[in-house]
Amino acid sequence: MQAQKVREQADDQTRLADGVELVYGMNDQPMLYNPNAGNYVRISPLGIKVVEWINQSLTVDEVIERLMKDYRKPSEEVKPAVDKFFEQLRQARMLNTDPIPQEGVRRSVGSLQKRPVLRIPLITSARAFPAPLVNRLELIPRSSLYLACGTVALLAACMVAFYFGYRGFPAISGSLSWLIIIPALMFHLCLHEMAHAFVLRKFGIQIRQAGIGLLYYIFPIAYVDTTDTYRLRNKYDRAMAAWVGPVFDLAGAAISAVISLSSSGWWGDQFQVLLGIQFTIFLFNVNPLLPSDGLRTIEALMGEFNLRRRALHYLLCKAAFRPLPNYLVHLPKSKKIQYALYSTLSIAYFIGLLYMIALYSIKASLSFQ
Repeated sequence: MQAQKVREQADDQTRLADGVELVYGMNDQPMLYNPNAGNYVRISPLGIKVVEWINQSLTVDEVIERLMKDYRKPSEEVKPAVDKFFEQLRQARMLNTDPIPQEGVRRSVGSLQKRPVLRIPLITSARAFPAPLVNRLELIPRSSLYLACGTVALLAACMVAFYFGYRGFPAISGSLSWLIIIPALMFHLCLHEMAHAFVLRKFGIQIRQAGIGLLYYIFPIAYVDTTDTYRLRNKYDRAMAAWVGPVFDLAGAAISAVISLSSSGWWGDQFQVLLGIQFTIFLFNVNPLLPSDGLRTIEALMGEFNLRRRALHYLLCKAAFRPLPNYLVHLPKSKKIQYALYSTLSIAYFIGLLYMIALYSIKASLSFQ
């Protein structure tokens, strides 16, 4: 139905939107980039040829005829594929026509897939990194950055393991002061996101914005917009940009462990609880079943592109008996099985997490009565 709407509204003036450019990013993958919308769309070599044709004033019908001639395929096979292709470009705001409005549940699910975080921007790129700081970042050798990150991770892991072996996992004490814990935790989260920004600026990637938000419109987080990470061709650089977050979480937990061990009484109790929270954040942040830094690290090393979104989209299409988009149709069977398994586990984990939070909240409320 959606592809048919695109077909009906296609005309002789179908072209790429103003400013859309072809860039080569992760794994030397060609992508279309719209600087006005801030979107990237991965595109195949044949897709590049098609957008070149429409920019040479070919109509959609002429594109179909040319594909039928060049590849000796029947119209029944070519037309649906072309319709889907232009539908996806249109919905991604890559064409000079507005996206077709989604309706009902499909619009809500689509919005949640594309924007899982409700964002409140506080800092823009220009204010976050002044030119003198950017120039100094560029002087740091890549090898030094990798070595420093590995060393910090190793030392922090040893410190946290020593603390847990010596005192066990931190427990909330009666002298807990949230007036100390909450500001310290917010400071930790802000520095966590700045660590991502630091590494990305070192690799020459612009930071669009940073701020606070709600993951799935429920869980409070801090964030840095790292959309332009797609421009990093080196998979290890992309992995480093993601992995530096968990490393910072572990380092923060190690610092709290040192302070807790070296302090006694009230201050020791505060940093003991802060350590427990920081380590819990670390565990969540390396969990690949969540939209975490751990998942992004795995994506980078595997050469994957939006693994979570693609997997969830695949499962949604199958569950709703909807046709798959072009980028999912031609996947090998093993990849489709992986996507179905991963998305099923992710959804089950998220539902279980919500259940545990609700159960804990109910028990906590009853204990105060």
